[in-house]
Amino acid sequence: MTRDGFLRLLEENLSLDAGALKDDRPLSDIHWDSMGVVSYLALVDGHFSGVIDPEHVAACKRVSDLVALVEAQLEAN
Repeated sequence: MTRDGFLRLLEENLSLDAGALKDDRPLSDIHWDSMGVVSYLALVDGHFSGVIDPEHVAACKRVSDLVALVEAQLEAN
């Protein structure tokens, strides 16, 4: 899956408009909260069969941080 493909999936999962997620966008701009973290974790588990530490997700500040976590998970597998 491409980076853009992942971002589109994440937008859909978070009920955001297409194109809303850009790498440098702060997560605070999209009202990132605990439900966002749970949705992200479910998306990663469902599409990539990977488990990411929720604390790492909660520490993310930008969209690019979320992408980096998925990339690291894919490299580990």
